[in-house]
Amino acid sequence: MAFRICEIMGVQQLYLTGDCPTPPNKNIRKTARTADKTVDFTVVASTKEAVQTLKREGYTILGIEITDESQSLHNFDFKAHQKIALILGAERFGIATDVLQEVDFCIHIPMFGKITSMNVVMAMSISLYEATKQIGNQTNLI
Repeated sequence: MAFRICEIMGVQQLYLTGDCPTPPNKNIRKTARTADKTVDFTVVASTKEAVQTLKREGYTILGIEITDESQSLHNFDFKAHQKIALILGAERFGIATDVLQEVDFCIHIPMFGKITSMNVVMAMSISLYEATKQIGNQTNLI
């Protein structure tokens, strides 16, 4: 599903790390509906190293994570940044502490129920929706 969401939202590149499945994979093929063939992706061993590389390339790194200093997704000004990379954590543990130390901003999705976590692909979808609502496809978004 991540490939399909990235394709429809105009994401330039998808980075995969950890234990997430990678193409070719029958479950990805089923949910992607061929987006796995059109969305550029890179498998990386280290999220921290990928973040550091993206920072050197001029990307603003946004961690999608609830922290003491995170701001609401709806209050973040995506238009103020030319190149944006969204970092999402693992389903169970979120973004690793060493990676959080590398991000430029932490933003969170406001939640009004008792549960304060959601599926990674759902969080990605909501975050990409807000980003593209503000900027359209006028930036490099990964």
